[in-house]
Amino acid sequence: MLLIDIFEARKNPELNPKVSVNQYIDQAMASAGKLPGTDITNLFISFTQLPKLGINPRSKYNTPLGIYSYPADYVVESTHGRYSMANLPFAGNQPYANIFQGRGNIVHLNTMTLQDEYRYNDKLRAYAKRLPDVDFTKHYAPPGKDWTDIVNRTINAAVDYAKERMSSGGRLWYTTWKLSGYIETYLKRPAPLAWNELFRQVLGIDGCVDTGKGIIHPSEPVQAVFFSLASTNLISTVPNKYSPEQMSAGEEHGLKMKEQLERLRDALEKKDYGTIMWQILQDSAIDGANFDSKYLMKYIPKDVRYLLYKNYKSGLALDLGEKLTVDEFLYSLSQDPKIITYPQIKKHEKLIFDNLDEISEIFDNANIDFWTGKHIARSLFSRFPNDDPKFLKLLVGLFPGIADHFYNNWGVEGGRKYIYQYALKKMVENRKYYDQDEIDNLENIIQSLTDQEYFDSQKK
Repeated sequence: MLLIDIFEARKNPELNPKVSVNQYIDQAMASAGKLPGTDITNLFISFTQLPKLGINPRSKYNTPLGIYSYPADYVVESTHGRYSMANLPFAGNQPYANIFQGRGNIVHLNTMTLQDEYRYNDKLRAYAKRLPDVDFTKHYAPPGKDWTDIVNRTINAAVDYAKERMSSGGRLWYTTWKLSGYIETYLKRPAPLAWNELFRQVLGIDGCVDTGKGIIHPSEPVQAVFFSLASTNLISTVPNKYSPEQMSAGEEHGLKMKEQLERLRDALEKKDYGTIMWQILQDSAIDGANFDSKYLMKYIPKDVRYLLYKNYKSGLALDLGEKLTVDEFLYSLSQDPKIITYPQIKKHEKLIFDNLDEISEIFDNANIDFWTGKHIARSLFSRFPNDDPKFLKLLVGLFPGIADHFYNNWGVEGGRKYIYQYALKKMVENRKYYDQDEIDNLENIIQSLTDQEYFDSQKK
């Protein structure tokens, strides 16, 4: 099968159909209806790590236990119906979107009436009479003489201290928050659970919606919370990906990459390796966007890749990512030791530490000049802090380059001695891997570095 055939099969939408999460939401909104007594579409989106809708009992936020979500209207407005859910302020990058409707008594906090607030406060007062007795006289600065007194004081305090004190919904939220804290303090019931029970069992509220005041949480002006799974009607759980914008960009990218693959196939047939190297892999820019060469590299036969490593010394092997073999890496390194200083090398940390003996041998046989050795040593030291004794031995062998770097940049006292002391500490910690002569030799070097005349002699 040709390269292009493989590519087209992978990009064929009939073989791999994609439906964006935005489309799922649009379809559900078309038949959702409104929450009773509001103009809010009765559709909500909860983004989760796992493909299910539920309450997280270990939530670390200062909120009641519940199912937290966004109103679908807000989601559509924030993403303009086509952008990624990651545009949402919180949790929009989670892998799953749960699309559901609310059911039961769902309260719109922003439009709650004064009469509703009074009715809910009366329920809190009745609840106070059922709470277990506590001898508040034994506590320092109790919030009241009994539970009824505490509830009344909390209701009155909401007028002054609630974040949205001019809103009935804001005052009720404050009152239930404070009461849940008192219940935790005096009755030892976790506040998030007590807060949930105040809404669900005492007030008969199944969920709350906030459309812009930040009542539920100040960092989330628009959100909704449902206090039990029974207060929701799940429509579907879908992958949170493939926004129309991303799909459109992917199609455009696919067409451009197809052009590159066609050029690659043509160059391979003609054995035009210079074009492959400089125009396809290095300068494959279309409309100003440089494509990652690692995608194209996997279509190049291994014998041709080795030829590129040998002739162009470009570090192309690093672009193979997880597909990079030990043999390819070591061969590429033998052709150009400087590739170990490339930023991509960090992704191959395990490969490096598993083959330190071979890497050391390559360095020993490469006739590396002083400046290249300094660059390699500095790169290894800064990118791979590791206690592996073999790695430390490799660094000790290359330390003059590192020391020179620190000497030039920090001056005498801040450079070479600091580096050697670090190496000595690690060698002592891993003494079983080192000969005593190696340790003694490094200690002697460190002692000599305290002599200013030594440094002056080295500078000459």
